[in-house]
Amino acid sequence: MSHDIARSGHSKNSPEFGRPLIGWIEVNDSRTRTPGQVSRLLADQEGTTLDVAAIENRLDKAYGAGSYERILYRIGRKDEMLGLQVTPVDKGWGPNYIGFGLQINDDFNGRSDYQIAAETTFTGLNRWGAEARLRMDLGRIAGFSGEWYQPFGKSGQLYLLPGARLSARNQPVREGLDTTAEFRFEQSKIGIEGGWHVNNQLTVFAELERGVTEARELIGDTQQISEFRLHFGSVGVGARYDSLDDAFFPSRGARGSFNATAFRETLGTANDGEVLAFEWNQAFSRGRYHGVLGLSGQTEIGDPDALESLATLGGLAQLSGYGERELVGRHSALGRAVFYRRLGDMTRLVSVPSYLGFSLESGNVWATRDDISVDSLILAGSVFVGVSTPLGPVFLGYGYAETGASSYYLNFGSLFGGRR
Repeated sequence: MSHDIARSGHSKNSPEFGRPLIGWIEVNDSRTRTPGQVSRLLADQEGTTLDVAAIENRLDKAYGAGSYERILYRIGRKDEMLGLQVTPVDKGWGPNYIGFGLQINDDFNGRSDYQIAAETTFTGLNRWGAEARLRMDLGRIAGFSGEWYQPFGKSGQLYLLPGARLSARNQPVREGLDTTAEFRFEQSKIGIEGGWHVNNQLTVFAELERGVTEARELIGDTQQISEFRLHFGSVGVGARYDSLDDAFFPSRGARGSFNATAFRETLGTANDGEVLAFEWNQAFSRGRYHGVLGLSGQTEIGDPDALESLATLGGLAQLSGYGERELVGRHSALGRAVFYRRLGDMTRLVSVPSYLGFSLESGNVWATRDDISVDSLILAGSVFVGVSTPLGPVFLGYGYAETGASSYYLNFGSLFGGRR
């Protein structure tokens, strides 16, 4: 990232010796479509003493959003007050971007699946940084979704996020290591989320969703209804926190979320019920060695009788050995420790960061609270190689669970982010 800094001397009115007061912040909109996006991130610096590290941290976050080629800033004087002049420069090859993702799982025992995703993001749709995102999925989950992100209010700290999604997936039903049945789930839903970026790390939000899920049995005989259709409607509140220094191979910071969702008959759900879910990941490092400790869980209160309320586990570092989202239940818990070491010469100016790591995990899903016990937890682990490429992170790994489930993985994407 490029920063152009013009340092100024302290004034006799400075609250701290050698650290002038920032009396104003001016974001130049001549070279960007989204000045409000940068203004929002810098808003808390106005009226404070100059802190170069804090300013660079906020500009790095703006740059990391991917819309800017560079961001220039300098200290200036206006009306006898020192201030910050910022010039964001949009990418010359934007403002629209296309991203791709790939996951391949194979247990080398007759079961394998793949997942391909393509996502197009249209940025800079107005001065406050509105974005539109279209996504298509093929493979284990097939689907199409679209959403519109619109910041508003002073400094753009408030936002609305309407969206819609159509999807279909095959979901196995397991007893031990045996797959006794497989269902085809098809879902359509619409929703809207409104939130407040409290600061650069914390966001609180509320959401409303309505949709319908259809399911039919493809394989096996569960001796239950083999075909059904369920409507659902829910309201929810939650919070997201993210201070990770790197979304893919973090060395410090934390990422967490909490969601409370209420399914209601008045919105179309068969029965009233609630779902509580949380996740927390804490990163740490020492030299070449990095680690992430994580804890997550979900529980259902009442019986909303909605497939949308179910918890899933499975995948690399998400109860390794099992396929992605292979385990399904009304309650879930997962604890994990992920460790990785950077390989190669860290002093080289040009290099491709690569890592060798492993994970230890314990968790499970349960149909009822009576089933939950320490003895029912499944121990699992994985070994993997990760590479940070210009197109995103790539992981090649092998996972094994104490139940005997095992799988090889090839993933493009983060081990520590949310899953769709």
